[in-house]
Amino acid sequence: MLIGIIPDVHQTTHFIKMVENNINRLDKLVFLGDYVDNWLEKIWWHDPEHNPVNTINKVVSYKQNYPDKIDLLLGNHCLSYLSKNPKSKLVSGHQHEHDKEIAQAFLNNIEHFKIAVEYDGWVISHAGFSNTWVNNQKEKGFNPDKETIIDWCNKMLLKKNFHYFDWTGKLSPSGDEVTQTPTWIRPFSLMKDSYFSNQLVGHSETKLAPIFVTNKKTNLILVDSPDHTCYFELNTKKQPKFETVEKVLKTIRNEK
Repeated sequence: MLIGIIPDVHQTTHFIKMVENNINRLDKLVFLGDYVDNWLEKIWWHDPEHNPVNTINKVVSYKQNYPDKIDLLLGNHCLSYLSKNPKSKLVSGHQHEHDKEIAQAFLNNIEHFKIAVEYDGWVISHAGFSNTWVNNQKEKGFNPDKETIIDWCNKMLLKKNFHYFDWTGKLSPSGDEVTQTPTWIRPFSLMKDSYFSNQLVGHSETKLAPIFVTNKKTNLILVDSPDHTCYFELNTKKQPKFETVEKVLKTIRNEK
């Protein structure tokens, strides 16, 4: 299966060419979320091309045109508008003055969004699933004998139980804790406590994206970039070459 991956959008327009140049030859195309919030949002609210509500409507229009091919996932910058938890709204670039308009745009289209998908053994989400977080959901009604955690999450999203995906941090302001949700957890904690053996995520920007890292138990692909221009294709029939955590960290330090 050939899967196109569009990481965090953040009100940029690079995704338009990514879709239009590749959609016809792909089996699936997955957006990893964070369609809104950019550090120029005060300028872009009045710019139709970058307006957050228009961006949401644009990606939804692609989903409507290719319902069986495109998946739209939600990230922490999306759920911060749907959450009632003040801590969830502390994400950088959150547009407090337009909170209601952006929230309504997501609510109007909530049936088009998901938390995660799985194809050929690869779990794709905004930030990833930890063992700790999944086990904690058993107290909230998740029954692994009846459904997968992915199906449960997507069902909770449709039921508008957004609080399940709220910020759960206690020690790390960036979300680098194993208790964090599939829209918040950072790669170091995810690698320590991954629920799935093969995961692909956005959320954590790196100039070296895509990065392929393994600890023998988990293969992780990181695809988010600071300029939001990273487009990645995952061929599930060809295993990428993964590096150890130590080697990846060394490469990152040398790049800096």
